[in-house]
Amino acid sequence: MIDREVSFGYEGALYTEVKAALAGGAGFPKTINFIAGLSGRDITKEHITAMYRKLMAHCAGQQEQEIQFVALRWNQW
Repeated sequence: MIDREVSFGYEGALYTEVKAALAGGAGFPKTINFIAGLSGRDITKEHITAMYRKLMAHCAGQQEQEIQFVALRWNQW
């Protein structure tokens, strides 16, 4: 899930809603909330590719943080 803002709960607002909807079903899927494009920053093809690879690695069993910020000065990919 890619959000362009952060809610008060430290997650993106859309991610919070999707996670809540999925929690009611059987077998909660693995998810990552990528927060990108803050303050009007561009989201490039390279960012999308990196997010996809991280999500696929997470689904394959690699440990990843649930909330990840993309393309911030202190956290450049």
